Amino acid sequence: MAWFDPAACGRISSSVYAVFIEVQNGLPLESITYRLLKKSLVKKIIPWIYNRLTFTMDERFWPITLEQFRELDSFLADHMPRVHKEDEWGTVAYFFKEVLKQREEFKRMEDMEKEVFAAVERCLRS
Repeated sequence: MAWFDPAACGRISSSVYAVFIEVQNGLPLESITYRLLKKSLVKKIIPWIYNRLTFTMDERFWPITLEQFRELDSFLADHMPRVHKEDEWGTVAYFFKEVLKQREEFKRMEDMEKEVFAAVERCLRS
C-alpha cells in the first residue's frame, strides 16, 4: 500500500492519484486496499488540501494543480458522490471553478483588447 506524507511535499504528486487507479501491477486492487485508499483520501488528503487552500490566482500557493483538481474532482464524482458534495471538497471545487471562470474572463478581455488595438491600427493606417 502506498504511503503519503503531506508534510513532506508542497503539492500532492500525481503518484498519489495513480494509487486510486483500480489496478496494481496489472491486477485488480484487493477490496480492503481500495477501502483503505478511499479512507485515506477522505480522512487525510482532502482535509490536507482544504486546510492549505490559499485563495489566490498565483499557482505557487495552491496545494494541488488545476490538472490534479480536475482528476480528483472527476474521481470523486464517479466513485464517491457523497464526499464530492461535502463542504470541504465543495469549497475546494468552488475555488478552482472560480479560477477557471476568472481565467476565461481574462482571456476574453485580452482578445477584446487585441481586437481594439488592431482596429485602431487599421484606422491610423487608412
